[in-house]
Amino acid sequence: MDDDLYALLGVDRRASSAEIKRAYRRLAVELHPDRHPDDPEAEARFRRINVAYDTLVDPERRARYDAARLRTELSEFTPKSAAKAAREFVGGFVGDLLGTRRRAARRGRDLRYTLTVDLAEAVHGGTHTIRFEAPVPCSTCDGRGAQTGPAVACPHCEGRGEVRGAGPLGRRVRCPRCDGTGLVHTDPCRVCRGAGRVMKEVSYRVTIPAGTEAGAERVLAGRGEPGRFGGPPGDLRVTVRIRPHPDLRRVGRDLVGALYLSPVEAALGGMVPAPSVHGPLSVRVPAGVTTGTKLRVRGKGVVTPKGRGDALFEIVVETPRPPTSEDAREAFLRAAKGWGALLDAHAEVCTPERAAQRERIRADVAFGETGETEVS
Repeated sequence: MDDDLYALLGVDRRASSAEIKRAYRRLAVELHPDRHPDDPEAEARFRRINVAYDTLVDPERRARYDAARLRTELSEFTPKSAAKAAREFVGGFVGDLLGTRRRAARRGRDLRYTLTVDLAEAVHGGTHTIRFEAPVPCSTCDGRGAQTGPAVACPHCEGRGEVRGAGPLGRRVRCPRCDGTGLVHTDPCRVCRGAGRVMKEVSYRVTIPAGTEAGAERVLAGRGEPGRFGGPPGDLRVTVRIRPHPDLRRVGRDLVGALYLSPVEAALGGMVPAPSVHGPLSVRVPAGVTTGTKLRVRGKGVVTPKGRGDALFEIVVETPRPPTSEDAREAFLRAAKGWGALLDAHAEVCTPERAAQRERIRADVAFGETGETEVS
């Protein structure tokens, strides 16, 4: 058999049905595929723990599995495997005598926090105060987890911090009673219930350096979860997320965006305001600029150790929307008459491509049908 079903559920071979059910419920929540959408092995692991539960929770199936497992272990118990088992036994026995069991002191886990900042702050840098609920040492027991006496060896794993699966060659798994520390409290603190930590709101100041990129991580050493049984605390890892800017995006050291112009601004050119994170910025637009033209403004990008980037703008000439009021419509019509007269007199200069196309259309119509077709 490929899998030790007891080890899959993290229970001892002598575990009761209640212990098997508790272990399964915990693993079913922890390993459900919906919680690991990017892990291709998630469904396979979930199926294996379901098979293990269905087998071990039923007394008849469990008995047949135990019998089959025993036959497999006996058939695989070669002189070589016997020597390995003997080495493991002697090593564990000598380790216990010499005090080399699993270290009880455990480092606290790292905590993670996502800090969202604006693009301007990511470019220039700044300081933030973050607040959130986090585990801190229990003030009642000073983080010891016990009221008075010291911790004692866990009776379930005999202080080893792990238990062996079924059979002499079974895999070792973390002890569920002491969570792998090898120690338990006989008089746990009533406030933290032996954990040595409680949840409390904490606040820290986080400095964002100039030029910080999205996904960058700031580490606050020792600000994570408190350690257990004298172990050091973990770290606080702050991941920086940059809030999307409505007009600009970062590409390396450059800030890139669109610069919208009216038809009059595009035709006449001049100084027009442009989006920037460095304060007010005006860009000189050449007369007759067209959509897709790119303009570069030196030094208005992101400052990095490799140098300062630029601001890059792609011109977009925006077509006016239809007028929504009668007054606006009359103004458009007056402007259209003036613009039409201008085109009639200077079409080849103002709109050469349009003038050339209209001439080709007139030439084609002269040799074809004169009827008009409306396209919807």
